[in-house]
Amino acid sequence: MEEAPEIFDFQIIIESTEIDESTDYWQRQCSILYTELHKNLISDSISGSIEPLTSECEISERAGIESILNLLLASGITLETFDRMYDVFKLWLEFRNSAEITLKYEDGSTIKLTHLSKSEALKLMEKHQKKIKE
Repeated sequence: MEEAPEIFDFQIIIESTEIDESTDYWQRQCSILYTELHKNLISDSISGSIEPLTSECEISERAGIESILNLLLASGITLETFDRMYDVFKLWLEFRNSAEITLKYEDGSTIKLTHLSKSEALKLMEKHQKKIKE
C-alpha cells in the first residue's frame, strides 16, 4: 500500500529590503507572484492551494475585504507541489533583487528561501516536517 504524501501548510511572507510592503507598486509585484503560483497549481492539477491573506477594512476605509498580497496562505502542499512552486519563486526573485521570501509555519518557525538552491530548500522542508511530527 502506497503511503500518503507529506502535506505542508504555511504562510508565504514576501518582503523587500528597499520597498515598503504597503505600497501599490509592491502589492502589484506580489500579485504577479501570487498569480503565477496560483496558475501553476491549477494548470497542473497538483496538490494544494494558495490564497492571499485577507483583512476586513475599517469603517472609514474602503468597504469589504482587502487582499494582502505580500502574505499568502499555502495549504495542502506536497513536496512535489513545493518543487514546482520553488521554480516560480526563483524566477520571480531573479527580477526583484531586494525581495525575500520566507515560509512561516503554525509553530512560528521559518524557512527563508532567498538564496537557497532547490535541493537545499527541499531538504529544509523535509527536515521541518519531521520536526513538527515529533
